[in-house]
Amino acid sequence: MKKLTVFTQVVERPERKLYLVRAKDAENYFEYCEELGCDIWGRFQEVENPLYEPVGVWLPMPFRTKGTSFYAQGVEVSMDHSGYIPDNLESIILPASKYMIFQSEPYEESDEVMMEVILQVQDSNKKI
Repeated sequence: MKKLTVFTQVVERPERKLYLVRAKDAENYFEYCEELGCDIWGRFQEVENPLYEPVGVWLPMPFRTKGTSFYAQGVEVSMDHSGYIPDNLESIILPASKYMIFQSEPYEESDEVMMEVILQVQDSNKKI
């Protein structure tokens, strides 16, 4: 597969909620899928009125809970969110802050290609 362009942005986001599902041991997307299944993404897409598309996140220590890893997946919503939320999603408050977002250019959708794209995006993060 060709080397993709990875777009990196620093954005300022206001205080908001993150509905998430934590992993116990996973440190990245692939381990998360092995531990909890990749179909969890569909649950996040059921959340009404999200601010953005679902995300994989590496949580800093203040946002981790005992017995969980620092990798989680979730979806961000406004502080006054009142739409539908699927069962068993935990809610935390993310403070207003600057964040780095890594995103690849569009690619052919297949499991094999998706895995390669994720690895390239993760690798670009290590170079910053």
